[in-house]
Amino acid sequence: MIFKYIEIYISLTLILASFASAILQGPYVDYDYISPPPAEYISVTIDRAYRLLTTNSSDYAVEAYAWVFNGGYFNFGIFTRDGGGWTACNWSGDIYKNPSSTIEFKGVCTPSKEHRDLGLPMFYKPSANVHYTWVQSVDLYGVGSVCTAILRQPSLDRVEIEEVGRAYRFRVYVKAPASDSTITLEVSQGDKRVYSVLKTVSTKLSSACVVLRVDFGPVEPRRCGRYDVEVVVSSGNYTGRWSGSVEAKVPCTTTGTITATATVTPTTTTPPLVRIVVSGDYATWRIKSSVDEISGSGVGNWNVRLGGTTDVLYAEIVKNPYGYVCTINPASLQVTAGGVYEFRITCARIQPVTVTVKDPFGV
Repeated sequence: MIFKYIEIYISLTLILASFASAILQGPYVDYDYISPPPAEYISVTIDRAYRLLTTNSSDYAVEAYAWVFNGGYFNFGIFTRDGGGWTACNWSGDIYKNPSSTIEFKGVCTPSKEHRDLGLPMFYKPSANVHYTWVQSVDLYGVGSVCTAILRQPSLDRVEIEEVGRAYRFRVYVKAPASDSTITLEVSQGDKRVYSVLKTVSTKLSSACVVLRVDFGPVEPRRCGRYDVEVVVSSGNYTGRWSGSVEAKVPCTTTGTITATATVTPTTTTPPLVRIVVSGDYATWRIKSSVDEISGSGVGNWNVRLGGTTDVLYAEIVKNPYGYVCTINPASLQVTAGGVYEFRITCARIQPVTVTVKDPFGV
């Protein structure tokens, strides 16, 4: 009998070791072709927290793992959203990690009764004396709403590509995901695979009205030419595929020989640019130069075209998150082409006003 127990123990140990190695196995990247993001989520589990013996059955318990490419400080959050903006429900605090390692984040969130969406953003800064920037998220839309739709099969809804400077971020949307899903992104140039990430998402909260969003990147191509992208979603018994491509924003070099008497005349002129960094809190903002205008929500990096080697940038808040009032500083800034400039958003919660009305009948 004792040998049977030993056999069971060894089998369980091998299973657990195999599961741990699967989590610790990082994505594939060919650094000659791709600059990866600071980190990628590789495993996310979202469950009801009553399984952890809490009293509020609407609480969420989150367990997430991320693979680190670039060493530095990371911060993970649990956000909820009602009819307004996103509200922080839990924070991991600063976590410092070296490259080629994993980060574990666990947290519990007690949302408002009116919440509809749940988000798990990842933030990064390379050193302690700079601001955090948003990297990517795993979100569940409609998870807090009452669902009256009939049962639906999972389906790959769409893939969005966001340009982040010279890099690309990919957003994958899955409708009515099963309790366990895997989403794979593979980037190749020609017949050569240069980037591959597999993410597992276990929601335990699936319904016909839920939409799962999973981000990849941003990844930056390092060689010129076209990069082919394929996304594969496996959710329950469903498998969906999406294919697309992006163009590297790096100049191609010719292999021919130019003699000393040859002259080269440029056919295009690169417009003067500056790179802006938006940091701090979340709000919808707009930044203008004399010839260009960009807008966005949250933090990140963007290029702005200038009307000359120097120009003036004007910044403003377009929309405040629900329950907050925000400012962006500086409101105007003189800039020079080729520079990097930071605009910081600061938001303050609007304090509720209590009004006391005296009963006219004196009751």
